Amino acid sequence: MTLSLIARLPVAESTNTLLAQMLEEAGGPGSCLPTALIFADEQTGGRGRGGNPWLSPKGGLYFSLLFRSDPLPPFIPLTAGLYLARWLAGVSGCRVTVRWPNDLMMGERKLAGILAESKASGVCILGVGVNVNAYIPVAPDRDPVSLQECQGKSIPLGGLRSEVEHFVSGDFIPYLLEGANLRRWPEYTYFAPGQVLACRSGKKEIRGLYRGITDQGYLKVESGGRVLELPSAEEVRPA
Repeated sequence: MTLSLIARLPVAESTNTLLAQMLEEAGGPGSCLPTALIFADEQTGGRGRGGNPWLSPKGGLYFSLLFRSDPLPPFIPLTAGLYLARWLAGVSGCRVTVRWPNDLMMGERKLAGILAESKASGVCILGVGVNVNAYIPVAPDRDPVSLQECQGKSIPLGGLRSEVEHFVSGDFIPYLLEGANLRRWPEYTYFAPGQVLACRSGKKEIRGLYRGITDQGYLKVESGGRVLELPSAEEVRPA
């Protein structure tokens, strides 16, 4: 995959938002805006799913990738998580798991987040934020971890950016689009087979037993004698 645009900014509100703005300025999803990769040293308005804020101080790895595929499969956040979990485990020497649908975890603590936003005409903007050397304040509902904490030393961000450029120019996008890669889900999933989960969407909460994922990446939860297939949820946690 040839990257036609690579940029690094000292600060951005959000790399996903910036790519979306560039897409609109180029004429919308039907424009000829090429495959693009943008890094930011810091984000002032980083965000996750549902518009939740993603704290993005200096010292983290923040990037967004714009690419095209028609159709866009629904499992892109999961295949991205699998690829990045394997990469970050190699970088850190620590086990990294994927918490459905878009969090990367070290043990019980969050290391990274993924935000995939689809646009019309088969355009996807995939954002990634990784806690590398940045200090992230602990909040009551948040207990982050960093690569620096895992390794006990500072991690050169320039080397990580070079690695990202290398794999994005190589096998990353084809990997995202190949559903067969979900066969590796049991190897990297954060949840244990049969674990009781609480899945919340709005004011509705479903509790049930974790039963894996479907071929489309939907979460399978056994509740009330039935196996439900959830395409999305605002929050999924051990009950």
